[in-house]
Amino acid sequence: MFGVVLVSMIKDAYEDMKRHKSDRGENEQKTLKLDKATGKFEETNWENVRVGDICKVMCDKYIPADMLILHTSDPKGVCYVETKNLDGETNMKMKVCHKELKEVILNEKDVVGITGEITCELPNNSIYKYEGVMKCPQLRNQISLSPENLLLRGSSVRNTDYVYAVSIFAGHDTKVMMNSQSAKYKFSTLEWMTNTAILLILLT
Repeated sequence: MFGVVLVSMIKDAYEDMKRHKSDRGENEQKTLKLDKATGKFEETNWENVRVGDICKVMCDKYIPADMLILHTSDPKGVCYVETKNLDGETNMKMKVCHKELKEVILNEKDVVGITGEITCELPNNSIYKYEGVMKCPQLRNQISLSPENLLLRGSSVRNTDYVYAVSIFAGHDTKVMMNSQSAKYKFSTLEWMTNTAILLILLT
């Protein structure tokens, strides 16, 4: 009986260790984040990306947070992403930089110099919904934001050399994390019977 309990403990510990290793691996993925002190983009871990940080995501790289597009390598402000980690779809989706942002942010220098304020909905798990507004000195009026302007954590940039974007939701507030559920323990009929027998023995 003790052997059964020991094996069960080892199995649970091994599964927890694998989950911890997976989480650590994702948090330690690299991205380019703007260092406001130097005005340059430097490599850092995903876990260091905070709301309001501006990142540069290269082609074939994964997006570290839910982010608003500021500028892309495409003259039309278009960006293509693959979202198979979010919804299982392998076909690419088109995202666009807001047309008024595209007119005032023309290069990396403009990205580094932009300031402003974004007001949006509270974090939620709807990956196809986003509402917000942005105002900044570079824009004539505040602009309305939509899901077309948003890059979601876990999706990857495709057919686009690079994208500059500012973090809207980070960490556990991202839509993919809010859709994740805690791991559920699974017990077989034999385990239930074994646990019941152990409990009865202890009570006896």
